[in-house]
Amino acid sequence: MTKEITHIGYSGVGIHADRHIVPQLDDPRAAITALYDPQGIPPRFTELLPQARCFTEKEADQTEGWQSFLGGPDLDAVYIAAPDECHTSRLHDVLAAGKHALVEGPLATTWEDFERLQATMAATPDDLVISTCHPRRFDQPFVNTKYALDHRPMMAGLFGLPPATDFGPVRGLSIRLNYPKPLKTDQQASFAFDRLAHEIDTASYFFGLEGLSHAINVVNDQAAFEVRATREDGVWLNFQGNRNHEGRTGREDWRVYFDEGVQLAVDAAVGSMALTQYQRPIGIGPLYNLELFKTSHDRRFALLNRRFVSAVRGEKAPYITRQEMLMNTAVALAAQEVDRPVSISAEGQVRQL
Repeated sequence: MTKEITHIGYSGVGIHADRHIVPQLDDPRAAITALYDPQGIPPRFTELLPQARCFTEKEADQTEGWQSFLGGPDLDAVYIAAPDECHTSRLHDVLAAGKHALVEGPLATTWEDFERLQATMAATPDDLVISTCHPRRFDQPFVNTKYALDHRPMMAGLFGLPPATDFGPVRGLSIRLNYPKPLKTDQQASFAFDRLAHEIDTASYFFGLEGLSHAINVVNDQAAFEVRATREDGVWLNFQGNRNHEGRTGREDWRVYFDEGVQLAVDAAVGSMALTQYQRPIGIGPLYNLELFKTSHDRRFALLNRRFVSAVRGEKAPYITRQEMLMNTAVALAAQEVDRPVSISAEGQVRQL
């Protein structure tokens, strides 16, 4: 029998919990009942969640608080928002305690942790939910782009074209990111490591999971990256990003390439959508409400959190598979070195080319 209220615990109450904790409160099916952070719980969280039990560490035993947090009999699931290097070990402990888990990315920061991640997932029963944070799958511009790709007559109708218009197969996908200053130099090994799991997950969301027959990182530092890859189904990928944006949330735009120079372009920051052929507009322009192609960061995180609660309660399947999570993590790890081409199977096996 499904519990009336699902009890969620947060491991790590820094910037990620600050960003995601409020949307979680909007779900009447869930309550945040426990908070853990070895450094202590900031007052704003105790004021926001007076009913939540708080766990920290004592100098004499650096695991006492963590073990007490996991041992709570009413705790159903844990949202892991600890520092990156703790994600693999925290996930292992949460699942071993029989709790469902949603872990911030990356799931592993070293190949040793990746091997442990593989073993942990293989040993975890299917009825325990393992999820991670890829909120683009719940964001209107990405959801509607996927719908257009899956329903070509509808996409043709958006631009006043006959429903039978043949766009041909998808040939490529490019994603460009313009992220805010300042650089996050103290939080990630590189900009590519910060972003690549999300980029490859977007490609899998649009076109289905495939391995990469060839991938190479041509630029990779704290300020910019560019990764080029070819999927095993022949679709090429190009991911570029920089940290030059003056705004607070950054910009994301992407292009899907078809035969004969046809491109579908979306700019999620302003909500624009365009269909061109050899850079010239096709048809009379989109007949759709452009708000459906404009991003909302708050909404997409809220929907992701609600889907996690639904999966924990057995009302819906997890939105992402374990295989997809391993693939995303392997790509982020493998593409750190510049000019070192690799292939990556859909199971996360990496081979130098």
